[in-house]
Amino acid sequence: MVIILLLSLCIATKNYEVYGSMPNLYKSEDLALDEHLKALNKAPIKTIHTEYGRIVDCIDINKQLAFDHPQLRNHKIQLKSSIQDTKPEAMKRDKSTRYSNFGLNEKDSCPNGTIPIQRTTKEDLIRANNFGTLAQFDRGSHFAGLVMKHRIFFGIVGTINVYNPPVGDDQMSSAYIWLSSGVINSSMPNYVVIHAGWQVYPGMSGDNLTHFFISWENSIQHTGCTNMLCPGFVQTSQSIFIGAPVKNVSIYGGAQYSMSLNLTQDPNTKNWWLKAQDMDVGYFPAALFSNKLNFAMRVGWTGHTKVFVGGTSPQMGSGHIPDRNPRHSSYISKLYYKDRFRDDHIPLKDSVRVYADNPNCYNANYYGYVDNILQHAMMFGGPGGNCGL
Repeated sequence: MVIILLLSLCIATKNYEVYGSMPNLYKSEDLALDEHLKALNKAPIKTIHTEYGRIVDCIDINKQLAFDHPQLRNHKIQLKSSIQDTKPEAMKRDKSTRYSNFGLNEKDSCPNGTIPIQRTTKEDLIRANNFGTLAQFDRGSHFAGLVMKHRIFFGIVGTINVYNPPVGDDQMSSAYIWLSSGVINSSMPNYVVIHAGWQVYPGMSGDNLTHFFISWENSIQHTGCTNMLCPGFVQTSQSIFIGAPVKNVSIYGGAQYSMSLNLTQDPNTKNWWLKAQDMDVGYFPAALFSNKLNFAMRVGWTGHTKVFVGGTSPQMGSGHIPDRNPRHSSYISKLYYKDRFRDDHIPLKDSVRVYADNPNCYNANYYGYVDNILQHAMMFGGPGGNCGL
């Protein structure tokens, strides 16, 4: 297995480009891809053909890819988080908000003791080479969002407005919550970081749909990936699967749909649990982060675009600069961060920093309390264009 993982790292450094067709590969490269696929795709108990043309396999929860990670070989799976929701009843998920659907339909359920995993293809592996790590403030990336000023955090919560911005094959547009520890923007990076949200990125998914995604990186050990392309994230959900297409998205001036996300450290196991739409999806085990993520030093809510080969940048969110109107501007609402007791706190305006690296293309604004539905919200987005690199 160690040899297979080393082969996969070698493949990841190759400069392949594929969006709709397979490139010509050397026989050794093709064989290495096949070996990597065998490691990633576990024997299914049930196979589901989704409406989007992708295959989802129901895998024994105890035989999932995460446990191929050297530091998780003897890991005892945590089936349910022990985190208590501390928000007052009035602040919990309300019936007036439309929530996006992603994951399996009720008729396509996985058997008890199994979890749904989207089957990885050879094209997926080659496309994944083009995906820049979200933690890197690298060439072609633009950001607009909100970050908490320095302190110690044990979780972050946000409900992200979901759009499907038009994106070319060499572009990406996303929105997510994140937390990190260490130094990211440095000549000698020493950090760990987790992201969760939605993205439109044909170079990763092979289509122009909006997808639920996660990513993580441990720069100390040079490990991490997007979605389930490497061992790490432990999935527990029987319905939501990582990389799932989002079935309903917002329309400018019309119906708005949202994705509720919660990323919090379990006080007992120190694992970082991810909830989506108020359901446990799974967790990032503490062992992944070399004891460098016992708490987060930074948390934030972000819109992000990227162009890979020059040219214009895509639109972010709805494609409109924030104007306080939630039917116009993309937003992340119900903002909370968690203290060491895992209690929820609303970000105060003097405790956050609003940032946008190119206000002519994208911007962000923190409005504080907006109304009973959005509660405390940040709005972000913009049309993109010639934003510079």
